[in-house]
Amino acid sequence: MRLPTKSKRGRREAGAALLIAIFALMLISVVAIALVVSTGADTSLAGNYRTASGAYYAALAGLEEARGRLLWKNPDYLNLPGLFSGTGQPAWSLTQVVYITNPATGETVDPTSSVPANYPDTEYASEFPWGLSGSVVQQIASVSPLTSAGIPGPNYKWVRINPVTEQALNLDVNGDGVLDGAGVLFYDPAYLNSSYNPAPGLLVSSAGSPPTPPTTTSVQALEITALAVLPNGSRRLLQYIVAPSVISPLYSMNSAPTVQALNFPAALTLLGNGVTFVAPGNANFWVNGQDQCQ
Repeated sequence: MRLPTKSKRGRREAGAALLIAIFALMLISVVAIALVVSTGADTSLAGNYRTASGAYYAALAGLEEARGRLLWKNPDYLNLPGLFSGTGQPAWSLTQVVYITNPATGETVDPTSSVPANYPDTEYASEFPWGLSGSVVQQIASVSPLTSAGIPGPNYKWVRINPVTEQALNLDVNGDGVLDGAGVLFYDPAYLNSSYNPAPGLLVSSAGSPPTPPTTTSVQALEITALAVLPNGSRRLLQYIVAPSVISPLYSMNSAPTVQALNFPAALTLLGNGVTFVAPGNANFWVNGQDQCQ
């Protein structure tokens, strides 16, 4: 009688299936871990983008409130002393600063404070060497509070409005090689360069209080800065430069409406429909926006 015996080949193949199973399990585990890591990274990126976008639009809401309240026709116009001329044009001295504050319930927002919890404005001193201690600061409450009638508002903390200089912008506007820190900037939409070609842009005024417009058609430019802080601590600081439009005639805010002459190069177009042209008695034209006028 012959007894069964194991072949040498069988002994060599023993455990191969186990090794293959372990290798397949490791491969699946690596793929699963990679998927988990990728999903976590995508989730983090989406969360960061959502937070950054929320902070950006909260700060933008502050900029837009300030820009809207600079218009004298706005019912929430920033009617503070010493800021505007009788026609509603900005006439800010170099050291004047206005803050629109927007604290949450039970919160203190004071940009002039040195307490971190009060959201101090540390940007101003980096643009203007005299800092807020050397400025005339006025504060006014936001008309879009964080919570109004149970409806949440934008999460910005304050908006700053102030005149701006070449030094503050780190921009040589007139190309003289000097960053002027004393003359505030004006915007002239009807400016002509040395070749008498239209070249609208920023101009530097001479130092003075209030500053004198460098041209008859220029208006003062203002810098608006907004700080947004979300509940999760994310922050965003936004800035831009604004200037009022001067294409339409200006009307007095404090008396009967009067048309102010506009002195800038313009084209004259004559149409039909019974419109007649009567030449002026002098060389000056002015625009009042009415149809079929002389």
